[in-house]
Amino acid sequence: MGFISMQSKEQIEENFPDAVYQLMDQNDFFQSKAVLVKEISQNLLLAERFDYENYQNIKNQVFERLIRGCENIPSVFCQLFEKISWKDMQKELAVYKEKIQRQMETFFIPADTQDPFYQLPLLEEDKKNIQIIIKTMAEKGLVKLLLERRYLEKKGDQVNYIHPLRFIGYIFSDEKLKNCMRQIKTSRFKWNEFIKGFSRRMDEEYTLDNLIRFIPEFVEQVHVQHPERIEDFIRKKSWEEFVADLLN
Repeated sequence: MGFISMQSKEQIEENFPDAVYQLMDQNDFFQSKAVLVKEISQNLLLAERFDYENYQNIKNQVFERLIRGCENIPSVFCQLFEKISWKDMQKELAVYKEKIQRQMETFFIPADTQDPFYQLPLLEEDKKNIQIIIKTMAEKGLVKLLLERRYLEKKGDQVNYIHPLRFIGYIFSDEKLKNCMRQIKTSRFKWNEFIKGFSRRMDEEYTLDNLIRFIPEFVEQVHVQHPERIEDFIRKKSWEEFVADLLN
């Protein structure tokens, strides 16, 4: 952690309320939320425990600290605070993790040995959640899936921050998950739901021009028979064909 400008727990607690109060006085509630997201994520990093339960605990602690220092908190700010999600935290943590990796590479790793694709965040907890989502979709019938929809959506929110090529690369590099995808494809409903979510994330990264550069390592990971097709599917935004080709 010595390579990044991380504050100590005492520094964070000392500086945080003043910054929030000043923004609240300026009615800048959007930026107030951004400060809160950063505050919670830094506390998660200091705790070195990045699970959902600890996120909820730290979020509550941060809010209690804020309440103790301010008697009249606008309701709009409370609403913004409530809208801070686990997905917000994962995005912020991913930024920190990427920053740490970049700085460590600068110190220790020659530029020509860096693999950007494998540096995209994918935590062990993320892998477990992906397994739950894919196996549940493959093994459960439509009625049970509808009953568990909210649970699956929650799991989906927790892995939404993952780059879609890293996400699909993990699935298709695991033979059991790949077989689950074959089962999912036999159901038009399940397949459409999967493709809809995957396409949304691919569209987001496509807009940022954040796909093509990861193709070499992605192709290496999933061992596709026709790697030249991958770039073609991406340039055409043919996301369903992209996934279907990985199954063949």
